[in-house]
Amino acid sequence: MSLPPGMAGVRFALPLVSGHFIRRLNRFAALVRVKGRDELVHVRNSGRLRELLVPGRPVFLEPAHREGRRTRFTLLEHLIAACGQGLEAVVLFVIQRTDATALAPNRRTDPAFAAALTRRGGPACGSGR
Repeated sequence: MSLPPGMAGVRFALPLVSGHFIRRLNRFAALVRVKGRDELVHVRNSGRLRELLVPGRPVFLEPAHREGRRTRFTLLEHLIAACGQGLEAVVLFVIQRTDATALAPNRRTDPAFAAALTRRGGPACGSGR
């Protein structure tokens, strides 16, 4: 599928599979409805992600690359990969509190997310700060 002129897009090595998030089972597993069927999926980010992983929310899954894996799909770190390919990617945090003065990842509860947030994938990814 080609994009209209002026539209940006990200190409992934494999086509992503769309589904709808059902629920988190534990730190590394979730249930996602894919084509009318509940699938056990791997979650790379062990953080809570309660604001993102909401029941019914559309999600994109990466098909598993390895034979014999317990799960057929992985739920994503694709922005870093996109930057590594020279594309621009942005993570935008909107803080709707008048008393907030700073934002920082909670390294204690989610060290993997904190590390990913500061990792650079390439020159288009900005400073990571």
